[in-house]
Amino acid sequence: MIEKIEHIKLSLNVKAYKTVFLDIETSGLSKQQDFIVIIGLLSDETYTSLILEKNKDEKEMLARLLKLLESSDTICTYSNFDLTFINNKLEQHGFDKLVYQHLDLKKLRIIKKLYKKSNRSELELLVNFEREMTITGQPLAKIIKNYIKTNSSDMLEVILSHNKEDLFSCFHLYKLYLLRSIIPISYCKIENNIIVSYEPIDINDFQINNVKFIFKDILEVTIPIVYLTKKRFLTPYTDYFYIQSQNQIVHKSIAKLLPPSARQKLKKETCFIEETDFFLDIGNQPKFCDELTLSDFHNLILELIL
Repeated sequence: MIEKIEHIKLSLNVKAYKTVFLDIETSGLSKQQDFIVIIGLLSDETYTSLILEKNKDEKEMLARLLKLLESSDTICTYSNFDLTFINNKLEQHGFDKLVYQHLDLKKLRIIKKLYKKSNRSELELLVNFEREMTITGQPLAKIIKNYIKTNSSDMLEVILSHNKEDLFSCFHLYKLYLLRSIIPISYCKIENNIIVSYEPIDINDFQINNVKFIFKDILEVTIPIVYLTKKRFLTPYTDYFYIQSQNQIVHKSIAKLLPPSARQKLKKETCFIEETDFFLDIGNQPKFCDELTLSDFHNLILELIL
């Protein structure tokens, strides 16, 4: 096994306390027949790569991984594949499974919503990350298989570069996870929108449903307001009458002052009045927004993205 350590300056305002970003490269997708070729770890501005020289070194690689993870609380990956593969191999070699908290970025609600329209490369641009390498999928799999056969140092550098960029991608996409901890500053109503202002975060503009996240010097979340007419049913319906001459529903205490011919009994389904209020056009169902506070608006936004 070869262990390489590279110190990297990450010019990001991202705090990932006791979180390690993990990505592996394997000889294939079979957890039984294939094996780990590279384990990449990114934490505390350090990129560590564990490189398999021979298939029999896998146990040594896993033992070293367990040691490197001791100071971490959370393992962050882009998908569940990496940790599932590692846990399977740990069991095969007589180790216990990893018991760390696992943050699977692909399962984040906000990424699921954005991923409907975007692939991973588009998500990366959203968080200001652009890859230098474009080799992925089948071309990369062929390079890994050839490296296993030839032990070519050039091929190893290609695989390591891809692994490193996958980890950088995770690190940048982690900013979407950090949206859960953003702190609201203020809100205001401008025309037909509620605008909630937050502390700045390094992400490009995006939109979920009709809600816009706009990143200037601060983060501004713009929620449209819609005016809807709703029915408010009056109970018990037997206490109300319809006055046709006034096109109005009144209580029986008033209706009794009129002659019987001027008032009509109501049915349960017709005993209602219509009221127009403004609602927040957020999520699948508009939210009634009368007398909401800054904290209320913030919680509605968190419901949308988390």
